[in-house]
Amino acid sequence: MLQRLRLMIQRFAYGRYGNDKLNILMFIVALAFYIMSLIFARGIFALIGFVILILCYFRMFSKNCQKRREELEKYLKIRTKIKMWFKLQKDKWRDRKTHKYFKCENCGKVLRVPKGRGKIAVTCPGCKHETVKFV
Repeated sequence: MLQRLRLMIQRFAYGRYGNDKLNILMFIVALAFYIMSLIFARGIFALIGFVILILCYFRMFSKNCQKRREELEKYLKIRTKIKMWFKLQKDKWRDRKTHKYFKCENCGKVLRVPKGRGKIAVTCPGCKHETVKFV
């Protein structure tokens, strides 16, 4: 009986997308909304959590794997941008006494130069654009 049930579940799951990092985030957010609905006694939080949970299960059982991968890729790009921004802020704080950070005027890449050198010419390693800065 259990083996037959296991086989039925395997057949159902075959070709489905499954779980990924975006689903895990959606599940955590849904759980947070449920907890907020318990704390603040507001049904809207529970409703939002329920909708997010339904979307999470929809993604998990979807057979359109290409579309789910594209969604995951967009999420990971946004997550990487956020992580890199926080890393840059941490680096700026750590180097605040010894280095100055600025963006390249041409390509927008963040450049780091030592403080206290006066007027210097800085060449961007990405686009080779030369800028004169006073640091």
